[in-house]
Amino acid sequence: MEILILSIYSETDEYREMLEIQRAYVTQYPCVHYYFITFRKFQDNDVEIENDMIYLKGTESLLNITDKTIRTLEYLLPRIKVDFIIRTNISTIVDIPKLYGYCTKLPKTNVYTGDSDTLKCIDPIIGITDSTFFGTEFVIGCNLIMSCDIALFMLYRKLELHYDIVDDIAFAIFIKRYFPNAFIKDPNFMLFVPYDLTIDSLVNIGLKPIFFRNKVCETYKNITDRKMDIKNMRTICNYIYS
Repeated sequence: MEILILSIYSETDEYREMLEIQRAYVTQYPCVHYYFITFRKFQDNDVEIENDMIYLKGTESLLNITDKTIRTLEYLLPRIKVDFIIRTNISTIVDIPKLYGYCTKLPKTNVYTGDSDTLKCIDPIIGITDSTFFGTEFVIGCNLIMSCDIALFMLYRKLELHYDIVDDIAFAIFIKRYFPNAFIKDPNFMLFVPYDLTIDSLVNIGLKPIFFRNKVCETYKNITDRKMDIKNMRTICNYIYS
């Protein structure tokens, strides 16, 4: 079994530091294809690959992440054979051995899973301007797992995706329409990392999480940078991969 992990990335000083943390461990697994994907405004080709980095011609924005993901899959899936696609982001640490073990237990088709939420409020920033899609249960974008058959069908019908809605909700709307039985609900799949994580607190959390989402600034509004996220990422990697 082989899996493809795509990590959303953009060029900033703090994200570059996160990138180096990720690169220290993601290359250890021969059955895992791991790429960081980002936009680059000025380049000759639509897609350019430099080692583990995929550059797409375009401009970064929240609502462009759907396009970023789809164009990457269009390029990669004809070139590599994988069973599952995992979409995450640069600040989320993935326990790759645990993820791989989880995927081996899944059926090879009709799978859409990960820690989820339900759309229930208007938010123009993510493209939700009315109640049309309220009640849609969606896998949160930094821990999304789908089988390759769903990804290929999504590419075939890519024009039907809602590119004006944030990526994880847009994917969920599409999958709900064409693969209504694909969703495998898996609570506690992802840990929203608390402020100033320690090894002891990770030991107490237990074995369940596969994805560790580092974004403490969402909870602690007075934080203006992501230095604590970087510290927590190092702590998690030391815990998982030491």
